[in-house]
Amino acid sequence: KGPDSDYILDFQPGLRNEEILEILVTISQFTLVEWESAVTTLLDSRSDSLLLDPQSLASNSFRSLSPTSQLQGYLHPGAYMITANTSLFDLVAAMFDNLSRLITEQMLSDAAKNGYTIREIIILASIIEREVSREAELPLIASVFLNRLDNSMRLQSDATVQFALAEDEGSVDLHGWWKQAVQQEDLVTESRYNTFQIDGLPPTPISNPSLNAIMAVIYPAQTEYLFFLA
Repeated sequence: KGPDSDYILDFQPGLRNEEILEILVTISQFTLVEWESAVTTLLDSRSDSLLLDPQSLASNSFRSLSPTSQLQGYLHPGAYMITANTSLFDLVAAMFDNLSRLITEQMLSDAAKNGYTIREIIILASIIEREVSREAELPLIASVFLNRLDNSMRLQSDATVQFALAEDEGSVDLHGWWKQAVQQEDLVTESRYNTFQIDGLPPTPISNPSLNAIMAVIYPAQTEYLFFLA
């Protein structure tokens, strides 16, 4: 209820930033230029945030990324009120700040004890968010990927292949941002995001994960599993 200019957007977990941008362009008629300006301003204003690793921010590889990629994984899903006065910066800042408030010092400490930075945690959480259809299975699937990393095995996640394929605009036109039926030939796609081809984690998150996915990586199930069937 209320003025027609007020409405709520409910962003589901697992969306990539490009999908969020498409929604905002369609619903609120924001532009790509406004988006990139808002993201750049946000990164500058939140450079001291515990979520953003200073070493990553200063690295050439991070600086070479587009603003959309730099903020990939840091826009917390959920419901947000949009009014006639809501700027794009207001919205992305609210999403980023929500995640900042939810990540506690204890969580950061526990992640560090396990040998991971919060950025690495978010990267892995963004992968399992795309792999799991049942929320209750998040800690179990997290344990599989963490065990693979501990055993120097490649993650071999189909979700990262989907993300890699979407680096090609032609693939996005044909299959959308997440190609549903990943084929054998897709697994050899050359990309720093394709975890069938690279060791360790991709350079950025591949989606915006839920808090439950992040918690699952920090506090995974205790298993020795190296595989799962989804």
